[in-house]
Amino acid sequence: NNLWRFGSAEARGLSTISTVVSPTLVEHPYRIMQIKDTAFRRGKDGLFAIIEGYPAPDVATEIALKLPSIILSEIDETSREISARYLKYSILNANKLLGKVGHFSAASIAICHIFQIPGGYILNTANVGQVEVVVSRQGKPITLTQLHTVNKNAVERERVLKRRGFITEDKKVMGLSPTTRALGSFSLYPIISPDPYANSLRLSAVDEFLIIGSKGLWEFISYDLAV
Repeated sequence: NNLWRFGSAEARGLSTISTVVSPTLVEHPYRIMQIKDTAFRRGKDGLFAIIEGYPAPDVATEIALKLPSIILSEIDETSREISARYLKYSILNANKLLGKVGHFSAASIAICHIFQIPGGYILNTANVGQVEVVVSRQGKPITLTQLHTVNKNAVERERVLKRRGFITEDKKVMGLSPTTRALGSFSLYPIISPDPYANSLRLSAVDEFLIIGSKGLWEFISYDLAV
């Protein structure tokens, strides 16, 4: 399929894990899984996603394997152009199917679904956690996702506190989760919520490309610099 062109980059890193004694620098416990389907829905659409699982890597693998078929089952042919709500339901259904692996593991995710309508293309997105999507429009970034962390999202911080959650000095919810929303983390529900943020954008001739990045990108590079 010559319509969709994409590239990807991954880097091995280190992560600070909090312990009772002191923070410890350890080998990165995250697993990044990608969905890169340039012929989704019988070859007509593009489906792209990044899933960042932690601390057990199996959670990202489980989601990546199940999510495309879940999205297909959720798409409503008569109304999918109107909103990205089917992506929201797909993420919530994927969360339900995690089973035991979701009790003490979690994942951040962002999905991009691109499809044609009369006169153009629609980009629908949904995200949970720290994976974000940015579109370059005439060299300027358009952010299509929300960052679900307590230090950069005041609304999410307030929601956690209203749920009688607490935030530690290292900006982790209940001392464990770096995000306020995630797939999995069943033991911390409803303080940690799986409810995704969904968005829809009609693409135009001045839209150049999109970037899907995990926290390892956005911790060090601004949206403007990335574009």
